[in-house]
Parts: sequence; structure tokens; C-alpha cells
Amino acid sequence: MLLAFADFRTVYILNENDPHTHTLKHLGYVFGDKLSDKLNPIVYRHEI
Repeated sequence: MLLAFADFRTVYILNENDPHTHTLKHLGYVFGDKLSDKLNPIVYRHEI
């Protein structure tokens, strides 16, 4: 099981230390794009 916490706005950004930085480019994303819930599903969304 993987559990991650994130802001409710997930955005594709450059992280030169991440070995998978360009993985989303192969799916058509460019830096600054909001990630879709279909690709990155949110189980529980709590907005403050």
C-alpha cells in the first residue's frame, strides 16, 4: 500500500533529483500541467 499526502492541486514540476521526472512527458504532460484525477486518483480530498 502506498499512502501519500499532497496539496489538492497536483502539478507536474521539474525535479532534477527524481529519476522518473520525465515519465509523465511520455503521457503528454508538460511542466506546469495539472495532473488528472484519472491518472493520479485521490481517495480522500480535504480542502481547508
